[in-house]
Amino acid sequence: MTAPTQPAANRAPSTRRAVGAATLLAIVVVCLIATTANNFRRETAPRKSALGGDFLQEWIGGRLVARGDAELLYDPATTDPMQHDAALVGFEWPESEYYPMVYPPAWYAAISPLSRIEYPSACYVWLALLAASLPALAWLMSRGLQLRTGQVVAIVIGLVLFPPAMQSLVMGQKSLLWLGVWVGVFALCRSGREGWAGTLFGLMLMKPILVPVLIGMMIARRRWSFVLAAAGSAATIAAASLLFVPVSSWSDYVGVVAGVGTYHQTAGYSTDLAQNLGALLMTATGPHRAVYWGLFAAGAAIVIVLMGRAARIGEPQTDSPQSVSPLDDRFWIATVLGTILLSPHYFAYDLTLLGLLPIAIACQGRLSEAMPWIVACFVATAINDSIVQTLGFPPTPVVLLAMLAWYGRPPMTLVAGCPAGR
Repeated sequence: MTAPTQPAANRAPSTRRAVGAATLLAIVVVCLIATTANNFRRETAPRKSALGGDFLQEWIGGRLVARGDAELLYDPATTDPMQHDAALVGFEWPESEYYPMVYPPAWYAAISPLSRIEYPSACYVWLALLAASLPALAWLMSRGLQLRTGQVVAIVIGLVLFPPAMQSLVMGQKSLLWLGVWVGVFALCRSGREGWAGTLFGLMLMKPILVPVLIGMMIARRRWSFVLAAAGSAATIAAASLLFVPVSSWSDYVGVVAGVGTYHQTAGYSTDLAQNLGALLMTATGPHRAVYWGLFAAGAAIVIVLMGRAARIGEPQTDSPQSVSPLDDRFWIATVLGTILLSPHYFAYDLTLLGLLPIAIACQGRLSEAMPWIVACFVATAINDSIVQTLGFPPTPVVLLAMLAWYGRPPMTLVAGCPAGR
């Protein structure tokens, strides 16, 4: 069952209305954040947190690339003092605070044009660019996926109200941008252009934690055009970045990635913010690393099995003459939930990726049936911090595990496109 679509002649007006509504909403969001959020409100006294949040380290990285010092991107002796140079960034904040340089060199090269703008002004340009993801998503849903205008507006409003998405904007994070890439990938896959979808997914080289699960699922489904296109796209981006950054910066970045375990032990990492399977198990095992890794291996195996069952990987196709099954909403539900749960480093704002689920399910015309899970995810993320403080564990991964178990149970009758009793 699929959602009814409007005639082609009516798509343009519908798309304009959806994009217009999303644009107005984006403007309101930018104004509210710029005037009320601590990370973006202008202050003359020393600040408690950095102006622009995480964007600070990205601007610093872009500045190093722009001035020809990209080999220093991952040198804390260079980047930390720059973050606290009031003459450079235009504000003072606690010397004990910092934002680690954790993105690939290609991202700092891409962001370098913004570093030519004075940092306080660049922050607001960055905020506007992030908020522009909302009308872009509206366009993808209306024009690319042909959802009704009411559905598009409702989903965009839901995204703005979704705590992780708003937290992402307030912290200067890029989660809405990555959601836009995933929705674009979904739209291209849905239209049968999986090679182009893989090419677009190559952009996720900039956010590697969002890569392995989808690539693994595509391999399991034998979507080789997607996999090869994604690999080629990522390799092209990395090669093109060498026009701006040295090869040594990539080797330094690999060292940063390899030291993720060390990063998790620093004061800059808060398990209260983590929303993955590891964060849930860490609350139960504490400092007992051997016990933690044993439980994580078992938990990861269960998650992988549930993902395969939810996505119907390996099942014979009785309703299609094709040798491979379609990438329906269950495939994307399993992939998104698996990406979040299995990631080694997944903060609350990264949960914005859950926004793909109502979009994928709406395309199958079963959004109302999945609404209890969508509401459960919304509530869990909203009360997560309070539950962590009072009960000591994050409820969000519990809800995500339950949702994955529900969609992975036999028989699955509450999922779009799934015949009763499978």
